[in-house]
Formats: sequence, structure tokens, C-alpha cells
Amino acid sequence: MVRTMNNRAARRWPLFLLLVAGLAATACAPLADRIGAAAPDAPTPEVSGVVEAPAAESGIQPGFPAPGHLAVLADDGNLYLVERGRPPQAVTVDAGSLDDGATIIYNHPSWSPSGWLSYVRIEAQNPSDVHFDLLAEKPGVTPPQTLLSIDDAIYVYGAWSPVSCADSEPCSRFAYLVNDQNQLALHLVTLGEDGNIIAEDRVVGRAAPFYYSWSPDGSEMLWFRHDAELVVYNVDADEIVRRLDTQPGRFMTPAWSPVDSRFLVAARSDGANELAVIDGDIITPLGERYAGYAFFGWSPDGQRIAYTHGGDPLAPVIVVEADGTGRRVLDAVEDVVAFFWSPDGTKIAVVSLVPALEPMPMAGSASVRARLARQGKNPLDFEFQWSVIDVETGEAVMLARFLPTASQWYMFKYFAQYERSHSVWSPDSRYIVYADYEHQTNRNIVYLVDTEQPQSPPIKVMDGELGVFSFGE
Repeated sequence: MVRTMNNRAARRWPLFLLLVAGLAATACAPLADRIGAAAPDAPTPEVSGVVEAPAAESGIQPGFPAPGHLAVLADDGNLYLVERGRPPQAVTVDAGSLDDGATIIYNHPSWSPSGWLSYVRIEAQNPSDVHFDLLAEKPGVTPPQTLLSIDDAIYVYGAWSPVSCADSEPCSRFAYLVNDQNQLALHLVTLGEDGNIIAEDRVVGRAAPFYYSWSPDGSEMLWFRHDAELVVYNVDADEIVRRLDTQPGRFMTPAWSPVDSRFLVAARSDGANELAVIDGDIITPLGERYAGYAFFGWSPDGQRIAYTHGGDPLAPVIVVEADGTGRRVLDAVEDVVAFFWSPDGTKIAVVSLVPALEPMPMAGSASVRARLARQGKNPLDFEFQWSVIDVETGEAVMLARFLPTASQWYMFKYFAQYERSHSVWSPDSRYIVYADYEHQTNRNIVYLVDTEQPQSPPIKVMDGELGVFSFGE
């Protein structure tokens, strides 16, 4: 069904953008400087038009071929659950403008490995009068549980522990950052699998800036605080158990190996930034020195590391073995804005900046436009592109061109965090979900693209701002 944004949904976007701007400025402002210009002579392959998938047997929704669960922030402001063979199921129903002039906004959907879906409900009279509730539920299984209810604060980012804790009973831990009193506060809450709160919400650390990464067993976190300190925090003991001697370089967030006790950070060495793997007391430099900021992520099996770094122009993705050998530049795609490992570790989905096939109304964000303008380039001449790179061969296939929605852009801008907690990939490593702003119709649309059939058109899921896949079937 073709439609324009309704009045209720339209009214919420200016406030939403104000909130996003506040998050960006407070959480990790230097990331705005990493966006460079695209090469004007980059290839511009043709893209087939977008079509809706065949109707499901119910005749209610387009067919949804991907396995797993998809949480969609729809254009009516509510969250929906999309699953194969079923029409979209509303998780929330009350988004929009209230009679008292307040606006309700839902955002920040995040899945746990065990099927919890957390999200934020924001009720705002104006940008200075904001209340938010953090909720979690297993859609269709447990009712929503309020994890935190607070005024005059802004939710920034949250990530579930990689596995359920099982010391006494199965449970799931959720850590999240809140901008509170001009500082980032890291909260932690523990849920039982039946929906009961085992450990109440508590603040475990404060800093500005503040970044964290879960250990693979969910018992500890690696913290990067104040742009100067790396520490290990033990959840059960509720204390810092290790302080790393490494002097941090310029990067946004550390990365604990997904399979063992190794850390991936950027270290400061002889006045330069250098990527390094820390294993106990052994530090292995990866041989890459750079200016600007580094953005990196482990492969799911912990054998490889992919990274890129800010600069002008943007760098391609580089892959190296975790011992520092086998460095390869995946230069089939240049000017990389964000990248995401596939769950099976064989592919990397890449978002890049490319010359537009037609004049565009925007190029992602004000930071993108400003950088292009400083170089004498017209921001209207650029758009974004999804590609997928085969890690073994380095070959790349272009999938789709698009303009990111506000929520999608926020994920890309801070992908070094979101790459580890919010999956754009379906659990079978076949489909990618993304949100596109269609300027011709003023619509936001969530699509699936099939990486195994790159010539097939993207599949429309529904009108929306953002889609996030669950981590399991």
C-alpha cells in the first residue's frame, strides 16, 4: 500500500531528530568527523526497481522469506514484530501525539540471544521535558517489564549479554548507557527467563565518554572511560578487577573477543595510534598505524579482525588474522561508512558513500554534507550503497542504493557499537535488513535484500524507520 506519512507520525519527527542530535553530541561526538567524501569516479552500476514480495497466504502482508524475528520501528511510531508466514504483530500501539500535547516515541529496539526484546518509550512535552521508560518483553510470551522509569535523562545505547547467565537460574543481563546530569551512566539489570527481575536496575559506572564490550560468557565487561582508561568490570562481584596498562589510542569502543579472553583495542605508541590484541600480559600489535579514529570488529569465530578508520577520503575495510598476519585490504568497496560481519563469518556487509544516479535531497547527515561541501563537492551528488564482500576472495557485489532514515543513520554513525549488538543480518547469513528514505514520496521503508540473489529487487517489509534481526531462529 502506497501512502504518505500521516500527520501523527509527521509531528513526531522534529522532536525525534532533536533527541538524536542530543545523543550524538553527548555519547561520542568525534564520530561526526569520520565521514569523508566519495571518489567522484566510483562505479555506478544500475539497480533494478524495488518490488513487493508475493502476498502471503493470509493476503494480509507481503511474503517475508527470512528466518528469525525482525523488530521494526514503523512509520506510525510503533514497534512491530515481523516473522515468516505471519502478518506484522504490533508490540506497541500508543505512539503519536496525546491530548495533553505530549508526544510518545518508541525507539532503540534490541534483541537478546534468548529472545528478549528491549525498547525505549519516550514521552515528551518538549525537548526539555522528557520522560522515558525502558521496557523488555518476549513478544507473545511475556508481558512488558519496566526496567527503568526516569525523567530528564536520555537513553543512549544498550546491549544484552552474549549468553544467558546460569549461576542459579537462567537469566539475561542488559547493560545500557543513559545521559544523566551531563554524564554517561552505565546501568545493569538482570531478568529471569519467565520475566521476573532477578537483580534490580543499578548504576555500575559513570564517565564521559563511556564505552563497553561484554565478555563472551556475560560475566564481565571491558570499559573504555574518559578516552584514557581501559578496565575490566566483574558483574557478580560488582567491582573493577583489572586495569590495563595500555595507553588507549583514538578509537570509539573496545572489542572483547567473542570466544575467549582477548581484547581488541587501539593503543598509543610513539605518538601514533596502533591496533593491538591483548591476551593476558601479551600485546600483539597488528601493524596498522593511522590518524583519526579506528572502527573495528571481530569475526564471529574470533579468528579475524575487520577494521577501517576515519580520514579523508574514508578508508576501505581491512581484514587481518588475529595474530597480525595475513593483512588484506578489501578495496573492492571504498569510502566505507559502516560494516557488519555476517553471523557465519564468511561475508561482510558494507555501507559506502557513492555518486548519486540522480540529485539527492541529503547525504546521510549534516556531518556528511559539511565534509563534502568543504571539499567543493555538492552533497546532492551522493547517496549510500549496500554491498557484500566475500571475506575469502575479496569480491564484492553491490546490492542496493538508498538514503538512510534518521534511526538507520544513527546506527551507521555509531556502528562500532551497534555491529556487536544489533544485527542487520538474518540468522542464516542470507538477508540484510535496512531502512530507506524515499524522497520522491516522502516515505521511510524497511527492506530486505537477498545476498544470494543480488540481482533480485529488494523486498518491502513495511513502512518504517529501522529494522533489527534477532540472533536466533
